[in-house]
Amino acid sequence: MVRLRDIAEKAGVSRMTVSLALRGDPQVSKETQVRIHKIADEMGYQPNAKVSRAMAELAKSRHVAADERLAFLTSEKTEQGWKEWRYNVECFEGARKRALEYGYVLEPFWLRQSKTTPEKIGRMLWSRGIDGVMVAPLGNDFHKDGLRTFDFDWSKFSVVELAETLDEPRLDCARHDHFNGMLMALFSMESLGYRRIGLVLDSMLDVRTRHRWYSAYLLWKSVRGFSEELPVMFYEKFDVVKVRQGIQTCKLDALVTVRSTLSSELESVGLRVPADIGVAVLDRPSGDECELSGINQNTEMIGSAAADLLVGLVRRGEKGIPAFPSQKICDGLWVEGQTTKRRGKPLEERSLFDRMLAL
Repeated sequence: MVRLRDIAEKAGVSRMTVSLALRGDPQVSKETQVRIHKIADEMGYQPNAKVSRAMAELAKSRHVAADERLAFLTSEKTEQGWKEWRYNVECFEGARKRALEYGYVLEPFWLRQSKTTPEKIGRMLWSRGIDGVMVAPLGNDFHKDGLRTFDFDWSKFSVVELAETLDEPRLDCARHDHFNGMLMALFSMESLGYRRIGLVLDSMLDVRTRHRWYSAYLLWKSVRGFSEELPVMFYEKFDVVKVRQGIQTCKLDALVTVRSTLSSELESVGLRVPADIGVAVLDRPSGDECELSGINQNTEMIGSAAADLLVGLVRRGEKGIPAFPSQKICDGLWVEGQTTKRRGKPLEERSLFDRMLAL
């Protein structure tokens, strides 16, 4: 078996340099890394899986030290602004719990600290010995030259992203399966007997989710032959009167939305939910106290998956922007609440959901 010592002797460097180079550590120059990787390949070096697993178990079981930290980068207008979004809080909690199992503390850092820049924040994290960075969903106004991005020295860190809101760079990511979630919501509503289902969607959120909900809805409309009949009601500033007009004009019996307040807003203009119109949300809060029907995105699971990705990158020494980014896509779960009701039999014996996945 080829050992690190053998590679070090042939390369004329120390074993530590070989170890750092094979892990992509920026302490070793790119030229030296390339040379050592080439020598290792020529010698047939293979990492010892049993040793790697044993080291991982040791790290997982040890007590957390003060300097074993991962950064959770937030970018809202205020330092605590990220906590105003339930999605962010639940993802963070899932990531925090999983990181702790591995022996790391996940700590929030704010990109908009006074008298500094995201680039300087990166240098500060590096100086504190933080190797792993988890990028929280970007604030809606965080743009540069029309793109959702910010200046940061990615090469120094292992990095993953939550929810894929960055346009540049493309990073490893954990996110909800929006396309599948929309089909699941539509199928579940058809199973309750709903037929004419409209979509109410925030146009900015449609962009942030890369049109996945919208795309799945268009596919459903096409399969059902509703392409010209059912509306997609996008909004920048919500107007419940226009939504009521769309319901009446198109004779809708249900709506799918991300807007958690839609049911009460419809009630305010004389539409009873679910007696007059069924409503399903695509990001249903967890907990028995929630009365909404819809998709529970399992946000803590998304955060946990992001932590798995990040810790794996840190332990393998993989830093910087990946050549081929990967994604961990997490399924949601349909939960029956009080904003839908059974109106009739399912549309057909074979489920719409299965048909869609077979296309």
